[in-house]
Amino acid sequence: QTGRSGGNASCANYAIARLRHAVVVEIMRAAILVLLVGACESPPAPPPKPVTPVDAAQVEKKILEIRPNIVINAAAYNKVEDAETNAPLAFQVNAIGPYHIARAAFALGIPVLHVSSDYVFDGQKEAPYEEGDTPNPLQIYGRSKLEGELATLKNYPKGSLIIRTNGVYGGEDGSPGKGNFVLNILKEAYDKEIIEVSCEQIVSPTYAGDLSI
Repeated sequence: QTGRSGGNASCANYAIARLRHAVVVEIMRAAILVLLVGACESPPAPPPKPVTPVDAAQVEKKILEIRPNIVINAAAYNKVEDAETNAPLAFQVNAIGPYHIARAAFALGIPVLHVSSDYVFDGQKEAPYEEGDTPNPLQIYGRSKLEGELATLKNYPKGSLIIRTNGVYGGEDGSPGKGNFVLNILKEAYDKEIIEVSCEQIVSPTYAGDLSI
């Protein structure tokens, strides 16, 4: 069973669809009651009053109301290029939001899983990154995500978990209107003779079923 917290356009959550339609589906199979913070899509039934991670009162009220087994913070402003010219919104969603969530969850003793990003690193390491590597974000988006991690850990050190992931895929259709990295590459391979893909990034596509575990 999933407690879905709604959101509005200002939460600028462009990653949640991918996570909700892949990772959360896997988590739900384990019959865990989840409060997913940051869902901007409306559920089929009339949605409750929107809950955005930057509204401390709303976050606390929703956690108290649902009493989930765990709070998953998947809210994110993840338009990397746009964040450079909209830093206040990026930090509001990616850093201040996690701060409010961690404090509210700590007060009620409910664990928090905070979804972060590989963008907290600078990409200069010539090997896969590990948890203990020193972050060094190069852009506003990465800096805001790192601040979110630090806010979560500082305010709930014993009850929070940070997951840095990228290239999430899963399900037959992926996220609505976007698919996912794997499906998009397969479609390109089917439709075109030459596939144009950025060579500036090295990623490890992550299967949603594995991430949910």
